[in-house]
Parts: sequence; C-alpha cells; structure tokens
Amino acid sequence: MPEFLKKRFGGDRIRFYQTILALILTIFTKISVDLYSGAIFLNQALGWNMYVSVIALVALAAIFTISGKSNKDNEIIFFCNISFF
Repeated sequence: MPEFLKKRFGGDRIRFYQTILALILTIFTKISVDLYSGAIFLNQALGWNMYVSVIALVALAAIFTISGKSNKDNEIIFFCNISFF
C-alpha cells in the first residue's frame, strides 16, 4: 500500500503517514488484546480482579523487557511463574 500511495500521489509524506499509522495501530491493538485475554485467563483461573491481572501482566512484561530476554535468570523466573501460578 505505501508504494501505491507514492506512485499515485507522488510524494513520500502520505506514504510515511500511512506507514506510521499502521505501525501504531498494530502495536496498540495487539497489546490491548493480549492484556485483555491474559486478564480474562487470570480472572478465570485464579479469581483475580481484571485490573489487578492487567497490572500484574504489565509488571511481568516490564521485568522481562528491562532485564533482557536472553538472560538465564528470566528462564528461571518464567519457570517459577508457570509452576506456582
């Protein structure tokens, strides 16, 4: 689609706008659906409140992101979370 817009309208401005818009919308819709579905799962499995579940998922994702994905400690934390929850 961005290539078509460049050929049709002859500039990079609308192509750039459409690319950025598609990126932002994809990121926000993906994150919101993942958080909501995870919160529903935690609500059904553990009986947690939806807001508490979302905050817990965001905190867990932040821990993984900040500490790095290829770290061996993350695998241990992830295993413990799966095993005990």
